[in-house]
Amino acid sequence: MARDATLHYVEQYPSMPTPLLDREVTLRRGPLFFDEQQSRTLEALCDRVLPQATPRVAVPLAALLDARCYANLDEGSAPGQLAPRDTWRLALGALDSEARERYGKGFADLRGTEQDALVHAMRSGLLGHPAWGKVAPQVFFHQRLLRDVSTVYYSHPAAWPSASIVGSFAFPAGPCQE
Repeated sequence: MARDATLHYVEQYPSMPTPLLDREVTLRRGPLFFDEQQSRTLEALCDRVLPQATPRVAVPLAALLDARCYANLDEGSAPGQLAPRDTWRLALGALDSEARERYGKGFADLRGTEQDALVHAMRSGLLGHPAWGKVAPQVFFHQRLLRDVSTVYYSHPAAWPSASIVGSFAFPAGPCQE
């Protein structure tokens, strides 16, 4: 009995994935979601929360957060709460307002010690500028800032060696322990 030599495909190849950001947006320089002032504040805030040893191989935290907000990648928010990307916009503006009220200039223009004082006050819930609206600074610090900054940091291959990750998440660095 002769065998049929033709191949029969059980299923078709999956369609090409839809990119989250189109080519024109990906190649564009500068912020996608935040305005210039918010972007400067975000850059300075990321530098204070997660300082990186060498700028040559630094993970572009602010740019990654900006792209994440632009693509609206975060999960939805609870009823009555702002969406994560809107929370970021409000919090960056409020932090800048706090800086202007206390020091007379924007957060990005402050010295490192002044920025640290504001970040510590945010962490402790000691900020109270009306610009915070219905976003509690301490909640923003713990549930949005730390979570999102660490997420975008470890999503970048430049950060993987710091977590003993080489190549992909499937292969931890170092010899196999059996």
